[in-house]
Amino acid sequence: MNKDKNPVKQSFDISKIINLVPGTLVYRGVKSEPFSIELYRYNSDNYTIKNFSKFQELKNYLASETDIENPITWINITGINQVEEIEKVGNFFGIIELILEQILSISKHSMCKYTNDYIFNDVQMIYLEDNKINNENISIYKNAEYIITFQERKGDVFDPIRERISHDLGTIRDSDLGYTYFSVLDALIDNYLNVMEMLKLEVVSMEEKVTNLDVLEVTSIHQVRKHFMLIKFSANPIEKLVQQLLSNQNILGINNNVYIESLSDHIKEVQNELLLQKEIVDGLFQNYMLNNSNDMNNIMTTLTIFSAIFIPLSFLAGVFGMNFENMPGLANMNGFYYFIVGCVLTIISMITFFKVKKWY
Repeated sequence: MNKDKNPVKQSFDISKIINLVPGTLVYRGVKSEPFSIELYRYNSDNYTIKNFSKFQELKNYLASETDIENPITWINITGINQVEEIEKVGNFFGIIELILEQILSISKHSMCKYTNDYIFNDVQMIYLEDNKINNENISIYKNAEYIITFQERKGDVFDPIRERISHDLGTIRDSDLGYTYFSVLDALIDNYLNVMEMLKLEVVSMEEKVTNLDVLEVTSIHQVRKHFMLIKFSANPIEKLVQQLLSNQNILGINNNVYIESLSDHIKEVQNELLLQKEIVDGLFQNYMLNNSNDMNNIMTTLTIFSAIFIPLSFLAGVFGMNFENMPGLANMNGFYYFIVGCVLTIISMITFFKVKKWY
């Protein structure tokens, strides 16, 4: 998987989409990636993998290719910043403009919907790369003949599916289009679980720091909470879609019902784990704030004790600093030393009193 080197933070100009006609195609992301298409066609006996840099090349190939009988077709498109090419894709495959608009919107607010003609998912692809958590918007469109995935850049979680297709592993090449669609969703959910395992280790590490009263950066807590929320907002729409697929088994085929039930179990596992970890992280944040409050109280207690100790010392210094001619002890050659001893005894007495009262 490729990864951008030293990415520059950019922002989308919201003024570009204000008052536009619904269905107007405007790319709302910030990545600039060359347009490319990966085509996977296969059945139980054969498979082919093709790469194209223009949609017209794919169109010509689909019109002429006859080597594979009744193939399953998965098309992976990268570089959705190329709006003209995406529009050609939509026109050829009959994808309505409102769906294309959603594909180009690059929103972290996931959605899933289906009709009698198609199923559409717009979710976050969250995965680990070099022990770092990456996330990217991905759109999945399925109709009766094709599965089409739209990505902003190269690098995804679907390499195991490619491996199964090219090496005829498992049952993917013996199954139908519905099974491939299940495999795509399953790859996303499995990576949610994988990311959550790493996040759980971070939570355990933060728990140890809080328990040992070590320094804990509040930004690390917010970062973990952010990742959990991102997974939640992506998994919940998929869970609703899965329930709809289970209630209408004809959408993906009755043969795939057992796989959809398995996917439902995985999503529920994600949601249950999210609920548990959310409670733990919220508790950690409360403990963090409590520890900070205790530290501040300890500091204020120490400062108050110092202030209390110096109040009588300041009083004594003020008394003996008055300009009376007949001040007892001022004429004594050891008066200064008596004063210092008196101050030390006062300090010791006050500290002992505070200790007995357990004020510190």
